[in-house]
Amino acid sequence: MNTVARPRGPLPPRVYWVRRLALLAVVLLVGWLMLRWIDGGGSGATPPDETPAGATQSEQPTPTQTKHRDSQRGHDKSRTAQVKDVAENFQRPHEECDLTQVSVVPSVTDPAYAGEPVQMTLRVSSASSSACSLSLDGDHLLVSISEGHDVVWDSTHCTDDVPVVDLALQPHWSTLVDFTWSGLHSGRQCTPDSTPADPGSYTVQAAVLEGEPSQADFDLVAPPKPPADKHDGKGKSDSSDQPSNGQPTDGSTPSNDQPTDEPTPSDGATESQT
Repeated sequence: MNTVARPRGPLPPRVYWVRRLALLAVVLLVGWLMLRWIDGGGSGATPPDETPAGATQSEQPTPTQTKHRDSQRGHDKSRTAQVKDVAENFQRPHEECDLTQVSVVPSVTDPAYAGEPVQMTLRVSSASSSACSLSLDGDHLLVSISEGHDVVWDSTHCTDDVPVVDLALQPHWSTLVDFTWSGLHSGRQCTPDSTPADPGSYTVQAAVLEGEPSQADFDLVAPPKPPADKHDGKGKSDSSDQPSNGQPTDGSTPSNDQPTDEPTPSDGATESQT
């Protein structure tokens, strides 16, 4: 202890104290450099709260940009609110559907015009607890359209109009199938020149063979009339005021003694050019 507090040697004690302070300064400097190197201070990185000398502050958004940004955010939020995440693993069907458990619910796209094709949607689902396959065609899908008690269109007479599609029905899920009614009476031959259905109230029924039918009511309305052409007569002249073939309209005839500017062909120039 006395040797540390009171250094002994051939030199004066002041020399030994200066050496100790210098060694302590070197140790502290080396320790500080090591800490800077570990923290990344020696890599030249700029601290987060400091601004580099060459950096410039970003421009403030204009009111138009702010309004557009707020409108876009509101639109994105409204779209996000309508989206629901559904975690579902669809199964691969290994068997055909039991037709008694298959449901077909029709719906009609408004407006439906008389004399024009009518777009419909068939919502097909199965009450089975497992996935199953279903083949829709004219032999398995039945669709009829009636007005009151009168059948207007029957798919059994128009099998070519029935969509042909293979479906993989999943439990608790529905599959949409597009269907188009020609808007004509089917009759017995289902010819393309059949009588169009008149405007009125109709009912469409749909089902698979051996299944329970579902129905939907809809109205056929008269198609809108094209706008009438309106002519105000401006820019058109009366044909009665215009001379025909260069003849005056006052009843007088041109004099034969008036000279004409058109040259008269000579006797040697009567052949037509070929």
